[in-house]
Formats: sequence, structure tokens, C-alpha cells
Amino acid sequence: MEHIKSFIGELARPLAIIFTSAAASWATVVIAYKVSDGNDGAIFITGVFAGVGALYIGKAFELTRIAAHTSEVEKVKASATPPPGAAAIIAAPDVDVAIREAEPAEDPAMYGGPRP
Repeated sequence: MEHIKSFIGELARPLAIIFTSAAASWATVVIAYKVSDGNDGAIFITGVFAGVGALYIGKAFELTRIAAHTSEVEKVKASATPPPGAAAIIAAPDVDVAIREAEPAEDPAMYGGPRP
């Protein structure tokens, strides 16, 4: 159900802008035939184009804001989590160096080498 709501939401605004633009272009043609005084037609067309222009400007502003928000979210995600596939680094317990130096060296004979 959420996918359907999301799909309709993503489609509604662009389709509204397209249909409004088509209606404005059709109104331009109809007004050119119906109006006898050029001033009335110019005022109407100015209003139509201002409305359509406001829709496009609003959509552009919205997309700019969405892009800025998405980039901020990605920055926070990148700083909060390691990249995928990265192994977590776990600090090993401290090893006493003196114990390592006291361990006997390996016998070369263990691997088929000559005996000392």
C-alpha cells in the first residue's frame, strides 16, 4: 500500500504541472480567437503564464531543497557508519614483549632442515 501511495505522490505533481501547461497553451490559442481587444488578451495571457511559471519555479525550488537534504543525509550516513564490507578493527590485548623474547626459537629440523 505504501508503494502505491508513493507512486501516486511522485506522479501527481509532475502530471499537474504538465496538464496546467497544456491548459495554458490551449487557453492562449482560444483567447487569441475570442478576444477582440488586445489589452484584455494580454492581461489574461500574462496571468496564465505567471501561474504556470510559478508552478515551474516552485518545482525547481522543491527539487533543489530535496537534493540539498539528500546530500546532508548522505554526509551523516557516511560519517556514522563504516563503508560496506569494512571489517571492524578490534584492539588486541597487550602482549608482553618479554615473554615473546623468552620463547625458544623454532627447531629447523622440524621442517626437514639440518640439525644443529
